Amino acid sequence: MKKIIFILSVLMLISASTSAQFLNPESGDKAVGASFKWGSKVKAPGIGFTYHQYLSSRFRIAPSLTYFLNRNEQSGWDMSTDAHFIFPIANEKVRVYPIMGITLNSIKYHAGSYSGFSNTEVGANVGAGIQYHITGPIFAVGEAKYTIIRDIDQLGIGIGLTCLF
Repeated sequence: MKKIIFILSVLMLISASTSAQFLNPESGDKAVGASFKWGSKVKAPGIGFTYHQYLSSRFRIAPSLTYFLNRNEQSGWDMSTDAHFIFPIANEKVRVYPIMGITLNSIKYHAGSYSGFSNTEVGANVGAGIQYHITGPIFAVGEAKYTIIRDIDQLGIGIGLTCLF
């Protein structure tokens, strides 16, 4: 019985130290993620992929690519690089962050007089995000990001998962 308690204690310590490692990413750590998004301009769901490069435990660069599915006779994509400054709250499991960055957006029209026409523009992103540490290296993420572009401003809302490595 003492051996079982000892083994369980050691496993709990290892688990706690591993969990703490993922709660506090360091400079050089990386994460990848996938998300489902909604774009207000294209009025369509999208699938996104992101990469996080931590420059410190509270600052990361986040390039991403999102494809908005063909709906309402238009589709689009968004390629962005954003900066996140991370603020831990709620016992470090929950973190919030402002989003600022640059973007390249494109909308393609599939019907009517604009069929085949595509509009691609460079712009800026501003928004906010929240992440919740689920377990080990896995985080749930939610973001709301407004893209400021001359003809194709849009609000993008997304939820997803990221994995720290």
